[in-house]
Amino acid sequence: MRNIENVSVLMTVYNDAEYIKAAIRSILSQTFRDFELIIIDDGSTDLTQNTIMTFHDPRIRYFYVNHIGREKALNMGLKMANYDWISIMDSDDIAHPKRLAIQVSKLNSGEMNVIGCNSAIFNNNNIHYLLLNQGDHRKVLPRLALHCILTHSGIMYQRDLVVQAGGYNECLVEDYDLFLRLKGVAKFYILPDILSFIRLRNDSRHNRDVLSSANTVHALLQKYYIRGISEEFEIEKNQINNFWGWREYFYGNKSEARKYWRISLKTELNGRVLIAFIISYIPEFFFTEFRKSRITLRIRYLIFYFSKANRDLRRLFSDIDS
Repeated sequence: MRNIENVSVLMTVYNDAEYIKAAIRSILSQTFRDFELIIIDDGSTDLTQNTIMTFHDPRIRYFYVNHIGREKALNMGLKMANYDWISIMDSDDIAHPKRLAIQVSKLNSGEMNVIGCNSAIFNNNNIHYLLLNQGDHRKVLPRLALHCILTHSGIMYQRDLVVQAGGYNECLVEDYDLFLRLKGVAKFYILPDILSFIRLRNDSRHNRDVLSSANTVHALLQKYYIRGISEEFEIEKNQINNFWGWREYFYGNKSEARKYWRISLKTELNGRVLIAFIISYIPEFFFTEFRKSRITLRIRYLIFYFSKANRDLRRLFSDIDS
């Protein structure tokens, strides 16, 4: 049984004066009070520094550096942290007021050392959809082979674990790389609670370019890290064809995906695979736009829009975003 008494919240920022005030305020309002907030200002040229200086809380440790890049700034923050447990917070997002308390409580009750949470995606004061993943290491690991299901802004982890793994890759702007390197030594856990509100930025061209770039990088990382898929990611052998089909569907060739799925569908009728099989015939441009729009997540959120859980979530978000 561990006893976490203090947490280092690590935030890097670059020209985010418009949003960082809400991010900082959401951390200072945490019900768990024993933390330091390390802010690495990566050479901002807007009013970011002025905004940060309006806060007078002794728990804030602010550092301004010449523009070195997010990954180098994160590694710098890891070295500066006074405590063993690191909570990551992006400068344009908002934390649930009980985020730190809930994550610390769960970490104190088990053996996990990398803990994530669910997220609500918002813009213009409105929640658009939810990113929902949950489960212990046994459930997280197989899904990590296909997607980065751990949202970085919302993660808490043991600092030594990450440092010993080499920290953040300073040549690669991608958190997925870190989690794949940790897969053999970490115990992952994703809480079912929505503890992070992730801001959806307005620039649709930027979003499309980010998606395309992420797909390329994810495919390369998987090719490098994924060897014995059954052993390393604990994927059952009867699901191997499904996995390779999904990988081709998201990152490769749609016709190759259908080849794998034709084999798996002969032995097991899987509804999600069957729907994806049909969708795979959509031309690539429309397929990319379909993924970028997150239409299935938006529809799912609207279906349960008036449920008590979603009403409570919107009420809470309205309170902390006001």
